[in-house]
Amino acid sequence: MRARVMVIEDERATRDSISFFLAAQGYNVVTAMHGKDALDEIERCEDIGGFISLIILDLRMPVMSGEEFLNRAKKLNLQIPVIVMSGCIEDFCLESDTILKPAAILTKPFKEQQLIETVRDILEN
Repeated sequence: MRARVMVIEDERATRDSISFFLAAQGYNVVTAMHGKDALDEIERCEDIGGFISLIILDLRMPVMSGEEFLNRAKKLNLQIPVIVMSGCIEDFCLESDTILKPAAILTKPFKEQQLIETVRDILEN
């Protein structure tokens, strides 16, 4: 069974390219434009028995930021590993006890191979 990876990114070009890279590696990819869309999609996937294996999350997004998503994910006790990505990691507090701890952090821009290796490492462990 192929792992299902969710990409949460508001910039369409970035979301599409990450989705393309992952699909080319054989992953089933689900996308969301922001944190609220993502929470709705996670619930929908669970309702039909299609659980998310990994989330790739941008931090700067409209409607619900990545930080707010991580806060809600912790409150909901989501047991899904998250890769956080941002060009401004230092602007965010990822050490707080109120958020779900990321499994990995990628600083934008990153290379396709770095993304694929990070995804593979997390899903295999």
